[in-house]
Amino acid sequence: MKILVFSGSPRKGGNTDLLVESFVKGASQKHQVEVVSVHDYKINPCIGCNSCFALISSSCRTWGRCLCLAQKIKAMSRTVTRSRKLLS
Repeated sequence: MKILVFSGSPRKGGNTDLLVESFVKGASQKHQVEVVSVHDYKINPCIGCNSCFALISSSCRTWGRCLCLAQKIKAMSRTVTRSRKLLS
């Protein structure tokens, strides 16, 4: 099984990354695991510009640089997301 793990920590080497590393250590014994640090990508939310419908290539202006992530998600059997939790 191919597993894609998204690490949503804004800090490399923080607690979230430690949890991701522990998961990968266990999962990689039986599965193919790839980790993507969301910190390395500039990901913006949809702005409702409808360029994805208007353009012939159906490409998103906002997600254009992150298209490789969408392709990775499609190629994987499972995805795991981990992000930090802020406590007040």
